[in-house]
This record gives sequence, C-alpha cells and structure tokens, in this order.
Amino acid sequence: IIEDEILQFTGGDRNHESQKISLSIIQVVYQMRRKVCNDLLKPISVIYNESVSTYRRNERTAESIPMFNALRLTLYRDRSTVLPKLPKSLHNLLIPAVFTKNLYNENMLFFDNKQITRILGFASLTGLKELDLSDELKQETVKREIANILSLPLLQINKIIQVFYDSRDTLLSINQNFETFTNYVEKAYIINPKFSSLNWNHYTNLSSRPRTNSHNGCTVYLHTDTNDKYLGGDVPEHDHESNPELVEVRQVRQKIKERALQEIIPISIIYEQETSKASISSTTLAILPTSHEIYPSVAKARQKVVPLLPNCCSFDIPDDYKHAIDGNRFLLADELLARREHLLIFASDHQLDLLFQSPVICMDGTFSKSPPHFMQFPSSKHYGCFFHFCQAVYRQIQHLGKQKDYSSNESFRLLCRKLMALALMPYEQVINSFNEIQADADLLPDHPMEELLLYLKKIG
Repeated sequence: IIEDEILQFTGGDRNHESQKISLSIIQVVYQMRRKVCNDLLKPISVIYNESVSTYRRNERTAESIPMFNALRLTLYRDRSTVLPKLPKSLHNLLIPAVFTKNLYNENMLFFDNKQITRILGFASLTGLKELDLSDELKQETVKREIANILSLPLLQINKIIQVFYDSRDTLLSINQNFETFTNYVEKAYIINPKFSSLNWNHYTNLSSRPRTNSHNGCTVYLHTDTNDKYLGGDVPEHDHESNPELVEVRQVRQKIKERALQEIIPISIIYEQETSKASISSTTLAILPTSHEIYPSVAKARQKVVPLLPNCCSFDIPDDYKHAIDGNRFLLADELLARREHLLIFASDHQLDLLFQSPVICMDGTFSKSPPHFMQFPSSKHYGCFFHFCQAVYRQIQHLGKQKDYSSNESFRLLCRKLMALALMPYEQVINSFNEIQADADLLPDHPMEELLLYLKKIG
C-alpha cells in the first residue's frame, strides 16, 4: 500500500527496508497501466520505454524507476482484461479488425483460411520490404512455395520435414534473403521446435482433403484418404500445360535425399551421380538447384540417422564408420592419449601403399569442417584451399552444362582433373603443364573443353 508517499508491503515479512518512491514516479506507473489498456496495438515494452524517457526528459533527472521486470506481470495482466478472450476452438475464432493491422495501419492479416482447418498468415508490407523481397514475392514460384509452407499443418507428420526443406531450397535458390523467414519456421516448427507438431498439425483430423497442383489458376482437386490413397477428382482435365521438368526435378531431389539416408558416401558424390544420368533432360538440369544449394537440406536430413557429434574427447566410433565402402579398414588409429587428447587417423591400405611409393607428398585439409574438440594440422600455415579451387572448377563444368561429359567421357574427366591438379605442381611448371593439357583437349571431338580452358586462363 502507499501512504504518505511511502510504499509499504503487507502480507508477510520482507528481507529489506520499505522503499520511498516519489509521487511523480507513482504517476508514471499509473499512466503506463492506463496506456497498456487504451493503446492495444503498441507493445508494452514500447509504452514503458516511452513513458520513462518522457519522465526523465521533463523532470531533467536520472532518478531510478521501477524496473520493467517488476511491472511485467502487472502490465500484461492489465492488458489481458481488455483483450478478446482466447477462443475455445479455431472455428470459433473471430479476429477484431483492430488486430488485422499494425501500428502504421497496414494490413497484417494476409491469409485466413477457414476451410477444414484454420491457417492464419501475418506479415506487413513494411516487414516484407525490410527483407528486400518485394519483387520476388510477385513470382508465382515464390507464392507457391510459401503456400506449401503454410500448408504444413495439413500434411502427414512424416512428410513435413521433406516438404519444408524442398520449399526452403527453392526459396533460397531464388533469393538468400528468404533465409530469415525459413530459419524462423525451422527453429519454431521443424528442428528441435518450440512448438510440437502435435499442437499444430491437423492431418489426423482430416478424412478427405483437397489437393491442388502447383500451377496458378488450376481448378483440379484431387481427394485422398488418410492413407494417401487416391479417391478421385472433381473434373477430368486440367486447364494448363503439364510441367514434366518440375516433376523430374522433385524426383531427382527425392532420390538424392533417399540415397543420403541409406548411404554414407559424400552428398556431393550422390548429387554428381544422380545428375549425370542420361535420362535427365537438359531443361531439368538447368532448373535443378546446384549441389551447394541442395546440400543444407540433405545434410540435415542425414543428421537424423547418423551418430551425433561427440561433446567431449571420450567416445566410441560405430563399426560402420571404421571401414571404407568396400568393407576394408579405414580407421587406422584410435588412441585416447590423455583426458583431452584423442588421436584419430583414417587411411585405407591402398592409400598407404600410394603414400609410401610417392616421392612427393602434398597435404590438404578441410580445416573449417573439423568437429568440436578436433583440429587438422594445428601448426600448419594456410596459403590457399585446394578443395575450393577444385570446387570452383567443377562448378564451372556444371555451369557450362558438361556434367554428362565429365561423368561418361573418361578422356574429358581426366583432363579436367589434370586442370585441378595444376594447383599442386611447382610454380615454374604450371604454364607448360597447362599448355600440354590444352593440346590434348584440342584432340577431343567437338572441343568440349574450349570454354573451360578460357575460364582457367582468366582466373590464372
């Protein structure tokens, strides 16, 4: 209670003396409590900061004011008395007009689906402009993928991750600024989610649900049962042309993910093998995301089935990771030298034979990929990255549409790898070696390496 400008506490003993608070501060707190009830669109933290700033500016004082944390429950409790009651079901939810706009009177509620289940989408034009995505949001592909993400509550739980990462990869391939949006969805609903899918997924409540394809304006609906079995459609024909390349892209991506879950070979190799198949059309290859773009979603899917990275230096390596693909040993040494020193050496017998027979040894390491508690060549000096050089050359091969030649033409592939190996040669021999590769490339039919050689000349 407040008496003679002294704040007194009742209801039990306190471990501190009573606190004297000036009447002007009490008035500031009172005004804040009124504002949180009258100005519902303004966040409580903003009301608090504005009130404190105004008080200090008018009073020309730095006098302490009760901390916001001490007022938090009171202010939120005050506001809850004037807010609409929470609905008992989604179908009974009525959104007052005042809650469909933001502080700038811009529409925030851009999607409200009242069919079968309730999906609400909120975003302001100002917020979208901050992401610098105003042009991209006009594209039909972008609209489709965002709609796919909004429709996650209607999918089977075991399909949510796949559909999300498919849409995420497509959005990021269009503009990396979509990462802020996709990261929010991922953290809130997908990976170690704040909100369990049991609370927002409604698939099990659907007995018959419409599905539309991804074409703008298509009026065809397909109905399936809860086991994903086709039941029928409402009209016999589509009103648009088919898009077999888009279907093929999805099939290729799905195949890459399936192999990544079943095999332990590098994702980049799986990607190379799947994209080099003769049955894939050139149009599909042109719209298919690159290996770099598709890697994050595939790697995250693989993390679900591979052992977690150790959080200390004491751990055991599963037997499957002690051997190479051919079944021969790959883990050469596994020694716990001290409490915080664990030495691992990986090599196959064939690699060791080549190593011992080589007069010159060049070493390379993926330093940034070392897991926690481990290092590669800790005392070495870095003068360049052979991996990234080779990656740049292979990306140029992809850019030129030569993946099939690289995979099926042994002569072409050998010359490409010789180009990559130039980084390992003595400096004074690089030019002569490049000229030798160019001479051999001129002998190939149709000169498939001409543009690649020009690229190497420019960057060299």
